[in-house]
This record gives sequence, C-alpha cells and structure tokens, in this order.
Amino acid sequence: MSSLFSIIFYVKAALPALQRKGAAVLFVLLCLLVPAERGWAEYLQFGEDLFVNLPASWQVQGIEENKFSAGNQAEEAYFLLKQHAGGHFQDINQMYSTVAAELSARVYAGSSYSYSGMDAHLSQVEFQQQDRRFQGYLLCIESHRIDVVVVGFALKGKLSTYQDTLFSAMDSLAVGDRGLVEPGPISQSVSPYPAQDVERFEIQFEGREVPLALSNAAIDATQDVIEREARVLSVYGGTEYAEAAWKRYYRLVYRDLFVRSRPLYSALQTYLSPRDNSPEEIAAALLAWVQGFQYERLVSLSDCLSPLRAAVESRGDCDSRGLLYTILLHHYKIDAILMVSSVYKHSMAAVAVDGQGARFPLNEKRYLVAETTDQVELGLIDQTMSNTNAWIGINFINPRITH
Repeated sequence: MSSLFSIIFYVKAALPALQRKGAAVLFVLLCLLVPAERGWAEYLQFGEDLFVNLPASWQVQGIEENKFSAGNQAEEAYFLLKQHAGGHFQDINQMYSTVAAELSARVYAGSSYSYSGMDAHLSQVEFQQQDRRFQGYLLCIESHRIDVVVVGFALKGKLSTYQDTLFSAMDSLAVGDRGLVEPGPISQSVSPYPAQDVERFEIQFEGREVPLALSNAAIDATQDVIEREARVLSVYGGTEYAEAAWKRYYRLVYRDLFVRSRPLYSALQTYLSPRDNSPEEIAAALLAWVQGFQYERLVSLSDCLSPLRAAVESRGDCDSRGLLYTILLHHYKIDAILMVSSVYKHSMAAVAVDGQGARFPLNEKRYLVAETTDQVELGLIDQTMSNTNAWIGINFINPRITH
C-alpha cells in the first residue's frame, strides 16, 4: 500500500484509539487541522497556507503531519490532501508522474495549466488500494513555496454519482489568504486567473456608457461553478445539513467571482470613486444600478445567471444581483452580506453603513437591508418579508473585509 493513501485505511481503527488517549492527542490533531482563523469555521486550515471547504456532512477521517483525508457518510467518496515544501519536485511533470507512480494509478486524460501563477496538472486516474478499486481525479500544484497533491476519488462505478461533489471539494482548496478570494484550481483549469483573453463591453451606469474589458471565458467559468454547486446543493434538500450546504453554495460561488470581477470594479470606480463618495453614497449608487436590471431567471437548476453576465447584460434575478452588489461593495472595502430565505423564496443584500431603515443582525452587527429587485431605497423591505427569523445571513471570506 502506498504511503500516500495509507491514511485512508487506518482511520477507523486509529481514531477511536487516539480519542481514548484523551485531550493531549486531541490537541495535537487540532494543531494539524483547525478551523480557519477570523471566524471562518467552514474552512479547515491545514498548516499555514492551505484551506479547504469540504462539502456539508463530509468528515475528516485521518490526519498526519503533512496530509489529511476526508470522506462522505456513505464511505463511497473521498478527498485527500498532501503537502510538501516547495521545490520537492523538479517541475510539475515530474511531480504528477511521481505521484501517479506512487498510487500505481492508470492515468487517463490530463493537462497542465497555470493556477494563480503556480504550475498545476489535473488528470483522471484509476487505482487500487487493498481490495478496492477507485476512480477519480489527481491534482498537483507545484511552486517554489509549496507543493500540493489533491486527490478526489470514489469507488469504481460511483464516479459519475460523485463527480460534482469531488470537483467541488477539490475546487475549494485555497493556497494562502490570497487564494480565499481567487477561483479554485478546478475552475482555473477551465479559465485561468488572470484571464488570458478579454473582450470589450460597454455597460450603462448612471446614464454613462462605461467601457469594460472582461473575459467571456471567465464569465462562462463562473456560470459552470454556479451550476455545479447547485447540483451539489440539491442533494441536501430536506436534510439536517441543508442550511450549511446552502451557505457553502453561495460562498464557493462568491469566491469564484471575486477577483474575476475586479475589472468591473475598476471600470465603475472611475465614475464612482471611493475618494469622492462616502460608503453610504457608494452603497446607494450601486443599489440603484442593479435595481435597474431586467428581472430574469436563468432556465437551469440554479436559476442564477452569473453576476458578471448580469452586469454586462443588465439582467438577472435576486441571487445574481445580490451577489453582484455584495461583491462590488467588498471591492470598495464596504462590509456587506447576503440574505436568503427559503420561506420567501428570495434573496437580498445588507450593508454595514449608516442610515435609517430595517436592519438584519449577524455576528453582533446590524446590516441595513438592500432590496436589489425593486426600486426602493436602502433600508426598505416589503412588510410581508420583514420577519428576520425567516432569513439566513451569509457573510463571506474576504481578507479585505472585517466582519
């Protein structure tokens, strides 16, 4: 059995034994894999530089100094992460060939690409451990600072069932704080960041035509992430994990969008400068802009048009507009959250600015509500939707914003 994957198979025997040893061992485990700092408990931080947001209900199964594994409750799908010091491998080709050999894996289609300036390689693999055969995906990331191996895999014959969930788990990997607001490694295998090709658009803002350079491939990649995460979310309906899965859905979508939306922020701030406008004025101007979009729901499982597509085509539903509005406020370093309600089948935003009106409490703050689909001022909400207990507040992981 390879040293890379032995952690998966000793876990059931090892963890109960470790637990019996008491608090000292538990402390060691927590030092190896802990909830990320700054209150982002949904992310697990592994070492100093790696963050992972596992699908709802998935459980960590094994932990060692340089690797950990997790799996779903059915014990049919797994995630493994391993790190090395940077420079452990000569280059990305030597890295993935070495790891594939250690797995004794049969490698199918694969390709190399750039992930946030680091060399990466993603391939489909099949391998056997003990008496079980697995199929899945091998991701290698090589840089001068850190080398990372990620494997998402399922029992042979189950890969199609778990493909979206495995890609979701692998795409949740972030390298360093910067990675928390950059597209994940699976999304960047489709459309790298920074974008390699851009097209010219013009958007209407406060009666002006604003030029915008944006990548159509990047916009399409954000839509792909939205649809994949909607499929992942759909399996949790009616379960005890539904709320956690719902929050995770929006947070992964937000993460994929944030830096991809920077060109939009750069274009808008030419006309809505943070030097010349107060946070309250910026929040009001951006709200009026998204309120002017045509209401349109995408015909798909998600119903949600990519917020970037919504921006360039002036159309979208409450999710598209609420996410777009929140993301742009964060670019302006203005704290904002998303509000979602299964009771009202609606979403809104809420902003941490001064002003009169209805507020939504979250984490000891009270956010001024922002209805994005009706042309009303900040702080106004339909009375039939004013029960705060029917709403879930979602904040987002962003080193630029202090929640």
